[in-house]
Amino acid sequence: MFERLREYWLPCALFLATLGSAGALAGLVAIAPLLTFEGKPFSKLIGLFANDFVVRRTAIGAAVGLAVTAFVFFRPKGFFFARKPRSHATPDQIAGA
Repeated sequence: MFERLREYWLPCALFLATLGSAGALAGLVAIAPLLTFEGKPFSKLIGLFANDFVVRRTAIGAAVGLAVTAFVFFRPKGFFFARKPRSHATPDQIAGA
C-alpha cells in the first residue's frame, strides 16, 4: 500500500502541484493588469505585477522553470505524460575488457 503511495500518488500530487503553481504564477502575470482600477491597483503586490516589466518577465521565467521541473522530476508512471520504458542493454551486448 505504501509502495503504491510512494511510487504513484506522491509523484502525481507533486507533478500537479508544481504545474498548478506555474499556472498560478503565469495567471497572475496575465490578470494583474486587469485588476488595476483607474490606475490604482487592488493591492501593492498586484500593482507590482501589473506595472513592473522586470517582475513580469522574471515571473514568466519562473513559471516556465516550474513547468519543466514538473515534467523532468515529478512525472509519475502511468500518468498522462508517462515516461517511455528504456531498453537496458544486457551484459552480452556491452563492449569492454
